[in-house]
Amino acid sequence: MKVDVNQTDELWDLERPKIPPRSSLFHLEPIGIGTPYVESITSYVARLAEAHSVAVGTLIAAEIHKKFSKSDDIQQYYYPSLVKVYGQYYIKSLNGTSVKAKQFVAALNQLTLRDDLEFLTLLTWAEVLPSQELLRTDFAWCPQCYQEWRDSSKVIYSPLLWSLQSVNICLEHHRPLQSICPQCHQKFVPLWQTTRPGYCLKCDAWLGGHYSSVLQHCPNIAQSLEWDIWVASALGELLSKAVLFNSIPPRDSINKAIKLYANQLTNGNISALGRFLRVNHYKFLHWHQGSTIPIISELLKICYTLSTSVVDFLQVKVNQITLDKLAILASKTSQRRRKSSVTYSSRQDIEATRAAMQQALFEEHPPTLTQLAYRLGYKSYSPLTHISKSLATAIKKRATDYATLKRQVQGATRWLG
Repeated sequence: MKVDVNQTDELWDLERPKIPPRSSLFHLEPIGIGTPYVESITSYVARLAEAHSVAVGTLIAAEIHKKFSKSDDIQQYYYPSLVKVYGQYYIKSLNGTSVKAKQFVAALNQLTLRDDLEFLTLLTWAEVLPSQELLRTDFAWCPQCYQEWRDSSKVIYSPLLWSLQSVNICLEHHRPLQSICPQCHQKFVPLWQTTRPGYCLKCDAWLGGHYSSVLQHCPNIAQSLEWDIWVASALGELLSKAVLFNSIPPRDSINKAIKLYANQLTNGNISALGRFLRVNHYKFLHWHQGSTIPIISELLKICYTLSTSVVDFLQVKVNQITLDKLAILASKTSQRRRKSSVTYSSRQDIEATRAAMQQALFEEHPPTLTQLAYRLGYKSYSPLTHISKSLATAIKKRATDYATLKRQVQGATRWLG
């Protein structure tokens, strides 16, 4: 083939090549967008720091803080930390609907050149979900999820679902989420200077493990399991559907839905609907008028009683339901609330709890009495003491001895090192 050397376009293209923009940080793929197990933004930034082989605090100070340097509400610091940049409260709200969460997502989007990080927060629902009682103040996790992910060489991360205060159980395993480290017996926040996915922030212990088979027979778990599963499923659906919304659902979605249900069930009588839903009269009127909106726990109870999903309710999709069925569901909801306040009732429940207490004495990393109580679904350790004072005393002693021994070993290791 002959080439005409006088035609430069046959030898090379003089047009400058189009080079796509480069991101300042890795274009790290978020986990689980469009699923109930979508990753939280605090988990994402921890994995991003790990991918860059730096501590979370270093990444925040060196990169993300720069995006806020001109903001009036954030002061300049020579060595900015997470607390100095965001404040203690805002660190705990980064997964939610706050202005700081929006700024944080915007900064990460710019640095990673991603456009989907808002779905790792609750920003899609900012107009319809008040911040009150929305997020946990402490980190929570499912030990069995962590263990299974590590055993199968999957990425260790923290789903956004675990950060919601209303979610008490793992949607996959139907077991209580944990919030106290089994090693150092402390709680910790979702994100800090040295956060590592799957490890305790305080003592760096691995948080994975397997649940005891005894737990399925324990009283409070058995009584509230149906409700807890429904809540986790409903909120999991809420998180998974966020990606499908082109715009944020407006605040008036809630009072519109209330009006439509009132028209269907009580001929437009708002007060009558409120009585059927067992909601305070004045509070329900404020919701109907749009002057206030229900917090997440109240919204869940309404949707459960109306036999509808939270997503459909917020989209003002009215579920067809009769007044008789509503009365049955309202009664069922009331019974569930009464049952949730029961500590234990039957001999079988007591024996199951006693068996769990006996088993705890032989665990490699013995739990404190408070940890065991939370694990079994109690709000305090008092019921355990009533069931067996001797076992409760033994559990306390073993946990104390273990903690003392661990401190001695750590001290000796530092001295030898």
